[in-house]
Amino acid sequence: MKKRINLLLSKKKVHFLVLYGDKIKLLASIIGVFCFIVFIFLTIILLKVKNNINSMNDKKKLYLAFLVDNKDSEANVRYFKSKESQLTTFMKDDANFLPYYTILKEAVTSSSSTQSALLDSVLINKLRDTSFTVKFSNYHNMISFIKFIESNDFLSKFSQLSLANFTLNLKTLGISSYKYQLQFRGRFNQIQ
Repeated sequence: MKKRINLLLSKKKVHFLVLYGDKIKLLASIIGVFCFIVFIFLTIILLKVKNNINSMNDKKKLYLAFLVDNKDSEANVRYFKSKESQLTTFMKDDANFLPYYTILKEAVTSSSSTQSALLDSVLINKLRDTSFTVKFSNYHNMISFIKFIESNDFLSKFSQLSLANFTLNLKTLGISSYKYQLQFRGRFNQIQ
């Protein structure tokens, strides 16, 4: 057997790059295009965020300038807020004086026998406890008032009422024409 070497024909050696070169180029092109798209996308997002930050900084500068220009308004708002809180506190502690005073004034002056009665002082707290003083110019008017306050019409306005003090003013120097003074303490009924 003879061995021959054919120098004219040679066996083709296929290199790895030749076999897969086209596929590697295609894959590299796809990765390149994908990276370029991601880069463009991130650049657009970054520009939008930067514009948003610039817009917010401009608004911040505008608001700070407004606050600096309107310090008086801010002081007025704070003053108003403190007054509003004081009013709220006052309303919580308020005795609701006017309706009870009106009831008492009408009761004292409603009867024809008590026309000479003068409601001198009135104290009413938020629990409806009251203390009031009624003055009279003569004895007969005082007696007719005492009869009136014993009536159900007058007593229906109070849950409790008692005479706390009786004073006879003997000073007749012409300063005051009221000689008799009755002081009462009690509690009003709740207004419906």
